[in-house]
Amino acid sequence: MGSEQGDGDEKPVHRVELDGFCLDETPVTVGEYARCSGCTKPNTGKDCNWGILGRGNHPVNCVDWNQATAYCRLVGKQLPTEAQWEYAARGGARQLEYPWGSEQPQGRACWSRTEGTCAVGTYPSGAFTLKDMAGNVWEWLQDWYGPYPRSATKNHVHESYGSSRVCRGGSWNYHFPSGLRGSDRIFVTPVSRYNSLGFRCAKAK
Repeated sequence: MGSEQGDGDEKPVHRVELDGFCLDETPVTVGEYARCSGCTKPNTGKDCNWGILGRGNHPVNCVDWNQATAYCRLVGKQLPTEAQWEYAARGGARQLEYPWGSEQPQGRACWSRTEGTCAVGTYPSGAFTLKDMAGNVWEWLQDWYGPYPRSATKNHVHESYGSSRVCRGGSWNYHFPSGLRGSDRIFVTPVSRYNSLGFRCAKAK
């Protein structure tokens, strides 16, 4: 896990052992979120997908970390850990730079746009047949944002560190290819509801 590229927060490269897990093939869509009877409504406004005709197959966005966590719990899952997400995005032991390989993301992801999100799965699958692991929406993860450990861990997750949560993957309105790399990290306060933020769920095997 980690990389010698990018900002210093991707270092050190370190070993993490993971138990088996399953990850949603795409980010949670507006239509899927709408079927959750116990979920609170996302924000509306510029480039938010909630309540917009024809956006049912787009990722639900404008949701905060607590809303994402609650949805996953109500469907019997949980947000992925940062380690799970990176493993999936980088093709496991293949250690890909992007979900599809080392090529730049032009034509391979929903990014560097002005017109909002794309329908999930618009672009070809990446590693493990997962879709939208780069671009479309940044994805909320379980972990608090903090420095990596310097030694091997098992099922690592930052459970209580700092004041921001980790998000991964890049988004439709992000204009720098580096943000779509599988090892890139950003941090966001848990109450934020941005039009560039969504999520997918994971489940232990």
